[in-house]
Amino acid sequence: MGLAAAVAAGAAGCGSEMPKGAQRTPCPSGSPLPGGRGESRDYVDLVRFDGRVYYSPSGVGEGLLADPSKRGSWVGTVQCSQAQHDSNRRTEPEWTDPGSTLVPDGGPLYAVAGVPVACQLVATSADGRLHLYTAQEQYRPANCPP
Repeated sequence: MGLAAAVAAGAAGCGSEMPKGAQRTPCPSGSPLPGGRGESRDYVDLVRFDGRVYYSPSGVGEGLLADPSKRGSWVGTVQCSQAQHDSNRRTEPEWTDPGSTLVPDGGPLYAVAGVPVACQLVATSADGRLHLYTAQEQYRPANCPP
């Protein structure tokens, strides 16, 4: 069982916080680019959790959890947000799991009530609203809702 799965299993039925005593490790920062070069990166809104990649649609008003009561129990916490630790003077940081592009460091990840975690997650993105994240097709089990 992976760390994310172990934490999720231990957190079943818990509130919205990390388990007591759980600590985040420092986030990777990438290596300096040669010659002081800079580069630009654009990120799509995604979450990595338990070996899966989940996306949230990027259109205005899309990807939001329409009914906040559908937010289920806590399943994990974003270790590192790529956007928070990225620098245009360094290589892209390594991904963490759990990790994200736009959900801030320490942001809680939740199940969607009645939907397997392998299919969808909910998290508060950088805009402060609850976003629905759907597992990328190659990671989605057959029993996921459309």
